[in-house]
Amino acid sequence: MNEPLAERLRPKKLADYLSQQHLVGEKGALSQQIKQGMIPSLILWGPPGVGKTTLANIIAQESKRPFYTLSAINSGVKDIREVIERAKKGEGLFTTKNPILFIDEIHRFSKSQQDSLLAAVEKGWVTLIGATTENPSFDRGFAPKPKENQGFHRDLAQTHREPQHFDWGCSMGCTQS
Repeated sequence: MNEPLAERLRPKKLADYLSQQHLVGEKGALSQQIKQGMIPSLILWGPPGVGKTTLANIIAQESKRPFYTLSAINSGVKDIREVIERAKKGEGLFTTKNPILFIDEIHRFSKSQQDSLLAAVEKGWVTLIGATTENPSFDRGFAPKPKENQGFHRDLAQTHREPQHFDWGCSMGCTQS
């Protein structure tokens, strides 16, 4: 039992995650997508310690998908390509079994790191979950931005003011996997 207290107390199931009930509650949009096996690529934004990494772990665990994690701070293009190659060798591209690639501090990714991810996300080799403390409404050139994310900034701003009105779906700029 050498595990730190914070790690032992970390929620392990979606039912134990105490936040954003309109998304992760029993009838929440993300809960429904997990049950259906249709998890979109998404960006989790919030201050340190609010549970972004925990939520990504829970999503992978409850969807029974392979889970790869990288930190934008100490991962380069080579690391990204290695994970993508492992993901491509697995089963189920564009299925309920494609791997989840979690990237912490995704706002720190350079343009070349972003470019190395784009094809993998678009082709369904991985479902990307990024975590950031930086507001994605301000374009700092981070995160791959497919054409369908044009409603992302408006929806995210609306969510911040009125979370119960958030339409999770692909209006968030996600790609269905």
